Amino acid sequence: MSSPIRHCENDDAGARLTYEAIDFDDAAQRDWLVADLRRAADDPGTERPQWWIEAPDDAADNIAAAAGWERVRTLVQLRRPLPLDPPPQVPGLRTFDADRDIDAWLALNNEAFAWHPDQGHQKRAGLAIELAAPWVDFEGFFVVDALPDESANDGTDQGGGLDGFCWTKFHPADGDDPSLGEVYVIATAAHARGRGLGRALVEVGMDHQHRVRGAEVAMLWTEADNEAALGLYEAMGYAIHHTNVAYAPVPDR
Repeated sequence: MSSPIRHCENDDAGARLTYEAIDFDDAAQRDWLVADLRRAADDPGTERPQWWIEAPDDAADNIAAAAGWERVRTLVQLRRPLPLDPPPQVPGLRTFDADRDIDAWLALNNEAFAWHPDQGHQKRAGLAIELAAPWVDFEGFFVVDALPDESANDGTDQGGGLDGFCWTKFHPADGDDPSLGEVYVIATAAHARGRGLGRALVEVGMDHQHRVRGAEVAMLWTEADNEAALGLYEAMGYAIHHTNVAYAPVPDR
């Protein structure tokens, strides 16, 4: 029997397991995978393991259940052709400045994604590493300066931070995949919601990706149960392209 090839990547969220060359019709491979997932769950050196698989079917669910694992996350990738609508004028819009925006970006990101297992709880050191990655294009990293809240009755000033941001990423064409402009991460501050800023930031980011980088298709990832995000993107013409699922060991009860 040729066993599947296991890959393991470790990050702050734990160990991410993926397998190559799984033949779900092969009973011996299914048994091997069940045993390997059990080994990973019991291995003290494999911290918080998750098995990630693209477009899983019932066979993957059955293997996970037999190993004592369960679905813990479902991510959907959404796509639509570019261009989008022309971006509007956004007061306070500019590109990210690493010398002045790190603290404000961390504050907004960690507030907006406090619930998120990957994006929440970012720190300066981790952000500095990511900003140094070769793919980062600061011209495609947009922020919106917070403006004074003229409607506040207590006279407080909401300025000084960020009302929102949209960090984009370019993926060159690869095989059958066209060139992609990704909304890598996007957020709006609680006090700035309800005025269409999120949609405007998507349009600004994808305008850059299409006009400057040459992206043919817009792409992003979101949690499958994030109804607010799905509603926004579907209204903008995005549709689900594929689904990725993460399984993790069932905790002791």
